[in-house]
Amino acid sequence: MNLRHVTVIVALAWFSGTGILPAEEPAREFPEKIIFQHSFPDGSGKDAASGILIRTVPAGIPANAVRSGTARKMLRIDSSKAFREGAQKVSLVFTGLPLLEYPAPRYEFSARFQGEKGRKASLFLESYDQDNKHLWFRKDIDLTGEPQTAGLTVSFPPGARKVYLQIDIPYAGEFFLSRAAFLQKSSSRGPRELLFHHTFDNGAGADYAKGDGRPVRAERLEFADGLFGKALRINHRNRGALEFALANNMHPERGTISLWFKPEWDRPVDFASPADEWRQLVMTEQPDPRAGSGAIWFWAYGGFLRGDLSDKKDRYVFSFSPIRNRNWNHLCMTWDEEHGQKIYMNAKSLASPGDEHSPLVRRPQVPQFDRVPLKSLFIGNHHGRQQADGLIDEVKIFSYELSPEEIRRESDRRLTFDQEVRKRYFSPDAPLVADCELTARAPLSQVKWQILNSAGETAASGESPDRLRQGEKLHLSETSSRKSTAGETYTLRVTAGGMTEEEPLFAFRRENPFLTETQEAPQEILRILPDPDLGDSRFASIGETVRKRCDGKPYLEAGKKRGDRFAVRLRLPKAPAIYFLEFDYPDDAVRTCDVIVQNSASHLATFNVGYCSGDEYRNTGKMLTQRNVFFALSDDVTAIFMTAREGLPAAAGEIRIYEPKDGKLPISPDRPAPAVNGQTRNVVLYFEDPAVNSAFETAASRMPGFENMLDKLVAYMKYSGQNMLAYPLVWYQGYIDGEYNPRMHADTFLDGFLEKFDRAGLQFMGTVNQHNLKACPVKSVPAEQQSDGSLLSSPFSILASGRPNTGWHGTPPNYNILHPAVQAEFFADLRRILETGAKHPSFKGIVMHLSLHSLHSFGSLEAGYNDYAVEAFSRDTGIAVPVNREAPTRGKLYAEWILKNARQSWIRWRCGKLAAFYRKVDSMVRQARPDLRLVLLPMEGGNLYGNADYTDRDFAQKQLAEMGLDLHCFSGTRIITGQTVFPADHRFYSDRKMSPERRKRLREFFDTRECYNFMMNPGRSWLHMHDRYWESAIGSTFQNHWSDKPNRLKASWLNEKPWRASTLNPAGFHAMKHYVLPLRYADYMNVSKGGYLIGTYGMDTALAAFSRAFRSLPALPFREQPLNSETVKLRTLSFQGDTWFYAVNTDDRPACAELRFDAAAAEDTASGRKLPSPLRLELAPYQLRTFRIKGGATLTGQVR
Repeated sequence: MNLRHVTVIVALAWFSGTGILPAEEPAREFPEKIIFQHSFPDGSGKDAASGILIRTVPAGIPANAVRSGTARKMLRIDSSKAFREGAQKVSLVFTGLPLLEYPAPRYEFSARFQGEKGRKASLFLESYDQDNKHLWFRKDIDLTGEPQTAGLTVSFPPGARKVYLQIDIPYAGEFFLSRAAFLQKSSSRGPRELLFHHTFDNGAGADYAKGDGRPVRAERLEFADGLFGKALRINHRNRGALEFALANNMHPERGTISLWFKPEWDRPVDFASPADEWRQLVMTEQPDPRAGSGAIWFWAYGGFLRGDLSDKKDRYVFSFSPIRNRNWNHLCMTWDEEHGQKIYMNAKSLASPGDEHSPLVRRPQVPQFDRVPLKSLFIGNHHGRQQADGLIDEVKIFSYELSPEEIRRESDRRLTFDQEVRKRYFSPDAPLVADCELTARAPLSQVKWQILNSAGETAASGESPDRLRQGEKLHLSETSSRKSTAGETYTLRVTAGGMTEEEPLFAFRRENPFLTETQEAPQEILRILPDPDLGDSRFASIGETVRKRCDGKPYLEAGKKRGDRFAVRLRLPKAPAIYFLEFDYPDDAVRTCDVIVQNSASHLATFNVGYCSGDEYRNTGKMLTQRNVFFALSDDVTAIFMTAREGLPAAAGEIRIYEPKDGKLPISPDRPAPAVNGQTRNVVLYFEDPAVNSAFETAASRMPGFENMLDKLVAYMKYSGQNMLAYPLVWYQGYIDGEYNPRMHADTFLDGFLEKFDRAGLQFMGTVNQHNLKACPVKSVPAEQQSDGSLLSSPFSILASGRPNTGWHGTPPNYNILHPAVQAEFFADLRRILETGAKHPSFKGIVMHLSLHSLHSFGSLEAGYNDYAVEAFSRDTGIAVPVNREAPTRGKLYAEWILKNARQSWIRWRCGKLAAFYRKVDSMVRQARPDLRLVLLPMEGGNLYGNADYTDRDFAQKQLAEMGLDLHCFSGTRIITGQTVFPADHRFYSDRKMSPERRKRLREFFDTRECYNFMMNPGRSWLHMHDRYWESAIGSTFQNHWSDKPNRLKASWLNEKPWRASTLNPAGFHAMKHYVLPLRYADYMNVSKGGYLIGTYGMDTALAAFSRAFRSLPALPFREQPLNSETVKLRTLSFQGDTWFYAVNTDDRPACAELRFDAAAAEDTASGRKLPSPLRLELAPYQLRTFRIKGGATLTGQVR
């Protein structure tokens, strides 16, 4: 037994001095106040408070085209003539409003009017926030032909100013206005009090209610033992219903719901389940439409906690960790109409930050409502449906938002410890392990644990006699003599302080159901040629389509406009199942074709691919074929071929679908070379985003979907010849765990990955690509403190402007890697990774994914001008920086002086400091296990085509140095250095305007030697190809999007995917260009490709052939031979008494090598075939051939 007490508190000063980031002040209260009121008592059409301007859209229509006057104390507008002269709408604009700030949280623009029945009008309000961001709000009104009143209530962010009001009349005819007003709404919150309390100890009626505590409906209710007495058991079996009147029992504007819930879920409900299987906790009724109504909705969606306020944008808060089944959970939702909602589970806030979150960027998300009267309050159901399926106890509703401290106190009534399971997954026949960390919420005298099998029998047990003080941690780790049974689900039960917690443990299955060693040919099951003659039931298109021929074969070409496309419906014999879907396409012109295959009805995409032909990828004039692995989720799917760039039309010929033998993917046979010091050559599937779940499985956030996803991943990697996965463990907002879980990962997913990879013989490296620190003590840094100099001693990186960064992708880091708090969080995360990873042979180390915005480098020369950095620079170099240390603008002054007087010294010093940090990381990695490696993978250096010096020959090297990366700093270390290329950039940015010189550079840059300087590290090099995401919302129903104007395909059988992000690869043999071409300049050990998607779909066969050859070579640097040509390289290695060599053609034209050696035969290491001397190698474009001569030999010959 390993019991380890941990009572460590880390306190690092974020800011110097005091008062830099003050605590949030209590919200001010504002009385109701009339800002202006407009009526027409004297028939003048205006009053002293405001005037009205009458405008037409479009402008330029004569003013007298809109007739106006007064009648019956109303302003009369007749727009008939204006519309005859081309008006699209007439607007009544209210002028003369104060330009001062509007500090209150809510305002109302209201009007009384009369318009023609069946027509529409709109109230419109716009303003600007303190950052000058434009804010606008609109309410559309259906006119009744009778006098009616409407109001537009809005919430402003702090500092709003310049309010403009107008009424839009978008029809020809009469409109009457009798009154308009603009009010500051009262923000009084009323008393802070308990409104409703239900213990369920006394039946269906509430124990306390500010309103009516008698149920409106109480049917088929069951009561069972709960936490503090009785609890309500309500589920789909008993179809229980419990409903109360809402009045005074809840305030939809603000409040808190607190309850205890123990799920009794026999099976998880996934996100695709019908609404009847949703699980409701506490909610109001749901008006139609719900968005904007203000209905409160606290529920479990797919087993995850969710809270909705039903504002106009229908924003919600969602947990990224599931509600713990068969355990008591304290659940809370707090809300306020002025700033939104939060949800808590066991006193932990579950509001995981979004990808783009930054404490330096203010993105006020002020909810807006068109509230409707709400009458009902439901507990555990909604109108007798959607039951919670569990026990509910101690429901409390408050009139105000409980603080985190108040929520913690309620949670502590029952919970005596928090538990974090460290090991949840086991290979078959592996020893069962109880591995978890406990944090005591109260003093604990004893901890007992058990592992139970699915029959409830004890498989292992133990106890710790140690006492734990409040706040103390205990790491429990015990390995049992009992071994796991394949496919079994176990329960880890821990009891302490009168509380019992249960967590599931899983033994994986013994065989991968998606993988086979059989190499039999697949069976064809469908063949179809895209053509409009297929009819409306199988074909749809946008834009013109033209029938053409290439190489004697027919194909269909889409229109030349971006977004032109055609869709073909395909029916499969069964689903879910694995297929091969291949399509022919013409390599006869410059084309940029996006291809998605999706479920016809549900728009779930099964893969997003495409091809680029012509221009930088020489056309062959042939009909080519792309074969794709296809994990079908439906038997009714649609293939869509789209023109992705203007003027470069998509095209496709015959589509064929095959079913592999036994419905499984065949393993690509390989013969890897023996490991050298634990290292092999690796072909790596790389994810920049933690998005593997969506690539294979819709419900991979928990078992059994998690195992299905893993087995599909393993099967695809084995089929395509990729032996390593590089996957994010630390992403934009920090370490991925239950607190921050982007893309919905399973609990302790790293443990699951490594268990599977150990058994499959695959390898894993965790990537780190962090933008913000979890430890940041504030959600938002006030704008004034970003410019007053107070942040220069903080972890926030100061730019050359003297301010921190407020951008995101493509901008410098938010944080300075030299600050102790930044390094402390990284090393804490690294320890967590190594603690799990080092136990598994499949785990091979860490990849530092160094984008411009990543906080683990300086990013650029524009960043890093903090006090402590400049002071350390002066101390280490003796170069004094003569800037007043009290000046608020000193960050800018530092940068100006340094860049003018000590630029190169500053760059060299930063490279040295960053290298020292990486060496410390490397040391920690090697201490965990000697064969583990650290990889530095900069993502910049070649893709910054907008930089002024982009066309300079040494551009890439300068960019890396300005990030803080100098290859010479890593000599004598084991650190692997890599280079990222962006092969798609020339085509991806083909619609961007740039000079001919810059365009030529972009087209050729990744073919040049200088692009690969950072991987000129013999034996320790990594090449990475980063995919561009060809994103488009063209299939959406939204009116506007930054990518494309939505324009959905219209077919009764098709629900087109709203947003697509595809990986387009080069056509034919060009797909392997950037795997092979860099071998012209360097012999690398690792090669990866990927990004957001699986970027190797459609090139799997060629990749598997390359991998068989590449991985058959030892992971040692080969020596270049004088036989080389410019594009054909011959390299050799003497290893273990044998001569190893390879010949590679790095060009798009065939080549030949004629070799002689003084030995009987050379063995083709990829196939095992023996070949005699002389050896004539016909090398196809971008082909690698690998050999070994046992006993050694001397090579002679020529290449051409």
